[in-house]
Amino acid sequence: MNNYKCSVLTVVCTSLLVVGCGSDSNSETSNTPIAKGALVKAGDNQRFSDYYAQALTNANQQIRTMATTGSATTGGSGANADFAQSTTNLIEAGVDESDVMKQNASHVYTWDDSTSESVGEKHTLKLNVFAKPNAEKLAGVDIQGVYPEGIFLTGQYLAALSTKSYPQWWGYGDMMPLAAQSLSLWRWGAVQNGKAQLDVMTVENPAKPQLSKHYEWDGDIVASRRIANRLYVVTQSSIAMPPITTPQTTTQTDVTDIVERMPVDVQGQRVKPKDCYIAQTTDKQNINASIVLITQIDLTATQSPQTTCVAASTQQVYVSPKSLYLVSGQGWETQKTVFHKFVLGNTGVQYRASGEVAGGILWNNPTFSMSEHKDYFRVVTSEFVRDAATGLSDFNNRLYILKESVNEQGVFEQVAQLPNTARPARIGKPREQIMGMRFLGDNAYIVTFERKDPLYKVDLTDPTQPYLAGQLELAGYSAYLQQLTPRYVMGVGFSVDEKTLRQNGIQVSVFDTHLDTPSLVSQDVYSSVANTSWLDLPLARDSHAIMTLSNGTTTRMILPLTHSTYTNTSSVSITKGLQYEIDETTGVLKRVAEQDVNTQSSWWGWQRSMLDGDLIYWNKPQGAMSVGKWGQ
Repeated sequence: MNNYKCSVLTVVCTSLLVVGCGSDSNSETSNTPIAKGALVKAGDNQRFSDYYAQALTNANQQIRTMATTGSATTGGSGANADFAQSTTNLIEAGVDESDVMKQNASHVYTWDDSTSESVGEKHTLKLNVFAKPNAEKLAGVDIQGVYPEGIFLTGQYLAALSTKSYPQWWGYGDMMPLAAQSLSLWRWGAVQNGKAQLDVMTVENPAKPQLSKHYEWDGDIVASRRIANRLYVVTQSSIAMPPITTPQTTTQTDVTDIVERMPVDVQGQRVKPKDCYIAQTTDKQNINASIVLITQIDLTATQSPQTTCVAASTQQVYVSPKSLYLVSGQGWETQKTVFHKFVLGNTGVQYRASGEVAGGILWNNPTFSMSEHKDYFRVVTSEFVRDAATGLSDFNNRLYILKESVNEQGVFEQVAQLPNTARPARIGKPREQIMGMRFLGDNAYIVTFERKDPLYKVDLTDPTQPYLAGQLELAGYSAYLQQLTPRYVMGVGFSVDEKTLRQNGIQVSVFDTHLDTPSLVSQDVYSSVANTSWLDLPLARDSHAIMTLSNGTTTRMILPLTHSTYTNTSSVSITKGLQYEIDETTGVLKRVAEQDVNTQSSWWGWQRSMLDGDLIYWNKPQGAMSVGKWGQ
């Protein structure tokens, strides 16, 4: 099509849990083992040293080559017409995510978004405490560290996760070598790892949090999640060694060197190489020099912390209520996504299986590209290709459904794939890549995007027989999707001028998805003035930016944005909060208010709000907070 429209397809996955009986419709993909590097514990230090020496060889070779070549929807109580308190916008229900702002009935806790105060070599982070209802700022908590990662709040426990120190580099201070940074290999050159830290406090007296436990361990924080009272933190580091100029061998890197340079875990002990997982692979060129630690911490301190070591890299982490997946992309030319599954439980973190699929995952809000549902792992990827004849670029967008093999331990089987021989229809038109998506129970929704700014929505059914069920075309595109009710799905993104292709507004849409072909129910566009202003939507890259709260009949939403107005000589940026109400019976959307939060651009800060009844709490620059009223 030559118009500037969006195509929306819907994906439905039923509850059929059958493996090993794929039909002819997708026989080319059913029950196909895809793991190329299942993990196994090293078992002894020598085996790990040999493995890691190969990893250093690979890192050294790649750096020398570079040098020579240049939601879970939050809700109220259903029948209650009152609005309670909002919480952090989540990817999976029951899996809490750290954020810079949390609240309980009487107080709001925030990380200060300003840079840490430095006195000599000491850096102090500020954890602020505000009393409701007037957001009176109390004394707060000082924490020694260099960067605030996020807060968890559950019952009487407040957990503050932060970076205590950055890694130090051989000859670079705390700066990473540019070539290594470009290759995502920067941890290889560290001579001292960065450190993560966790301060667990009790808040029986919410105004004065009391330190209960302090933990610190080696590594850079990749992700963190909380399930009940257990906190899971994924960090990544390396064996701290100076750079090398020749390929590394076991002779140069002996066992003693490895043992003495392993990262320190949360209990203050060096990780034992023999206890680390390594890949069972003959593909030695893809062995990576990073070391990942999965740390499990009981916030109640009734169980000792536990550490799981994996000699691999991870760029993303997906966590369901039962499992944790380490996910990374490997190779520009091979373009594949590799994942390792670990089961979470009372006995700690246990490795289960590994696999890989073609293509890379969504670049903005990437964890929405993955989902574990009824023992199936679903993932959507895009693979960049170029037509040899025309030179035009394109994207092969695919959806994979996988399950642990019942015949081979540590291996995922591919249950289904789209497109396939029986259902060859593309996900997205030519040259459209995936820009937004969401798995929602037995459904998935995929948005694709090209220079025309179209929007596509995709439907699947049955884990063994997925199919594109329908599509909707409309102007603009959604970068973020969220389920409001079993019937209605909301999309937030951008409207687009069909002639100039310029993004000219923030677009909020409500779709009716109860039929195979979705329909647009309601839409609102917050517009900017062409050529004199610009709108930034933090939600497009940060799923915690949005606040939604349901009372069972109406969903309230606060959407932050930055509106910048400029001339030839000056510019002004204002952070705004758009307030919406959505009727959960009809799907009708209404913008009820627009609030100016501050007159400073928050591109480098955090745009967060919390709703408590009709009161809105906004975090502001330099650790301040404002209070607003719903509808004003």
